[in-house]
Amino acid sequence: MRVAKSNRKTAPASARIALVIVLVLGFALTGALWMRYNEMHEKSEQLEKAVAAAKEENERLREEIAAPFNDEYVKRVARRALGYCLPGEIIYFSDFED
Repeated sequence: MRVAKSNRKTAPASARIALVIVLVLGFALTGALWMRYNEMHEKSEQLEKAVAAAKEENERLREEIAAPFNDEYVKRVARRALGYCLPGEIIYFSDFED
């Protein structure tokens, strides 16, 4: 039994090696870029959360500034900022934040 020869030519070994190297480098570069993209996406989400928190704090401070400057406001500021209390009151301190 005789095997027929194919007319198809194969690429030289150096061309195949070069192709494999290009493919490996391409996959490595794609992986590195994908990892960098994920890092940047996470950082973007963190920054968006920080901006949202800053906007909420800003709104709270605007409301506090807009509050009327009366006796109730003075009492509230004295209690919060200076730790004052009215006669007969007992203040309890906690390690937990509000």
